[in-house]
Amino acid sequence: MLVVKSENFATSSHLLCEDTGFVWSSTIPETAVFADTGQRSFSELAKIFGYNVESFISENYKNSAETIGTNPPWYFYIGKEKFIARIKEYSKSYKAFCESFDHEKINIQASISQFIDELQPANFDRRLVKPEYSAHFEKSIQPFLIGSILPPPKYSRTKTKTGRMSVIEGPNVLTCHAGLRSGLVGAHQIDFVSMEPNFLLQFIGKKPTANLYDDIRKEIFRDKISRAKVKVATISALYGSDRKDKFARTISDYFHVEEVIKSLEEKIVDDTIRNEYGRLIYLQGARGRHLLSLWLQSSAADGALYGFYNFSQHNDIKPMWIIHDALIFIGNEKAISVKELDIGFNTILPVKVDKL
Repeated sequence: MLVVKSENFATSSHLLCEDTGFVWSSTIPETAVFADTGQRSFSELAKIFGYNVESFISENYKNSAETIGTNPPWYFYIGKEKFIARIKEYSKSYKAFCESFDHEKINIQASISQFIDELQPANFDRRLVKPEYSAHFEKSIQPFLIGSILPPPKYSRTKTKTGRMSVIEGPNVLTCHAGLRSGLVGAHQIDFVSMEPNFLLQFIGKKPTANLYDDIRKEIFRDKISRAKVKVATISALYGSDRKDKFARTISDYFHVEEVIKSLEEKIVDDTIRNEYGRLIYLQGARGRHLLSLWLQSSAADGALYGFYNFSQHNDIKPMWIIHDALIFIGNEKAISVKELDIGFNTILPVKVDKL
């Protein structure tokens, strides 16, 4: 549902743009998509699907407001009649967007954005961080601390080709040293196990496993090569070239790599392809294993985020940081004992939880 937030009107009520008309409400629906800018905005959601939509407030109004140093209620700044007309126009655009794409995939992407938007501040205790990480702390954490409270990072899901997130404000948890995570008081980390290979296994109809490389070592190679060699060969099979590596060629067959690549190439339209969650990927000529890599990384990235959203819906947790296919959170015994997560489309993938 498209929502125009209360600050646009300088009131306590939000405007809900429903199919039957417009309704004022003091609460915002969980799956709301906002007309305004931000993680949950219609413009960001539209970018994910490759759908062109203008900003709700045109740049000339934003620029003039910035020039005079104000952040006004747009209803009054633009004028009643123009603002109402804009709401109606934008609501029609949102309806057309919803009619253009799979409703389930739109809901999944909107749910992911809602989850990211609701990440919570962390209680950070520097004394829990090892002294050898002091320089990293001073650079990556200290500038953002307010007492012992660390605000959550703000992410973008549309700045990279595949949809892997980037931090646009706050502590850059994607690049800061892993040793700093110990400063998060009472936190655990939940990770998908071998996310991308397991996603591909599910895609080709095989069962994902929490012991992927050991299982491949046993099933295919009868324990005759090391786990480390299996892992390297799997990476080569999925993302590199298996021509010079006989183990990688065998693993490539196990994952049906050539068949998957052929099926993906048949789905290319105007040098673009969609991942399993509807996200449009601009290929720039990528084919073969490069195409597989883009599609798989993109699908796994959205799948992990939707898994974390579902995790939050079924467990009492405080989510704080997302680091690609890992979530740092505070939760009860039920939450920290989770072994698998639902990533949508009847797909369950294994996870592991560790205390930081």
